[in-house]
Amino acid sequence: MQSITTVPGADPTDVVGRRVVSALIDLGVPAVLSIVLNFAVQGSLFFGPQFGTTSGLDGTAAAVTLFLYAFQLVWWIGNLALLRGIKGSSLGQRAVGLVTVTEDGQVLGGGMGFVRTLLGVVDGAPWCCYLYLVGLITMLSSKKHQRVADMVVKSFVVDKALLGTPIFGTWGNFGVGPYAQSVGDLAPPPGQPQWDPTRNSWVTVDPATGTWYRFDQTTNTWLPL
Repeated sequence: MQSITTVPGADPTDVVGRRVVSALIDLGVPAVLSIVLNFAVQGSLFFGPQFGTTSGLDGTAAAVTLFLYAFQLVWWIGNLALLRGIKGSSLGQRAVGLVTVTEDGQVLGGGMGFVRTLLGVVDGAPWCCYLYLVGLITMLSSKKHQRVADMVVKSFVVDKALLGTPIFGTWGNFGVGPYAQSVGDLAPPPGQPQWDPTRNSWVTVDPATGTWYRFDQTTNTWLPL
């Protein structure tokens, strides 16, 4: 039997494609609403050089502008901060089956969800056309696919099936072994579970009897070898 310290298996944070789709939904809803209302009010996609202010606009256009401001504020706070923080997913993430969680698989909470949303300003650089270049680059290049906001609040975006489950295994967390990326630089001490690549499972020995066991993730039990 050969023990190693890095556990093979799928990286649970490698969901970049779905993250992009969820971002398109979350950012696209207010953008599409803005375009539709602007076109309906004055027959063009944008209000023109004075878009963003109510001065110089007729009563209808000014009312639409204020409504869009209010909607975007509610959308950002309600959907991206509170809903994602308390329930784990924004509406866009729910549509593609993702959750934003801590390393132990728990939701961020409203406070940290709000902080993560505020830090989206950094990820949104260069703040043009909703490109979110900084967030996209860091998400693609970082080891655990984290954008800047994720790194600061220590959050991870994974499949919704992992909600409530630690997303990176440890020697004492056998049930999520295949999802672990690393469990340390040293092999486990004698008697502690270790990964057996020949059996593709965790194994351990009972010091009292000398019996070896294999962890069966289907039944979530230890079976004798």
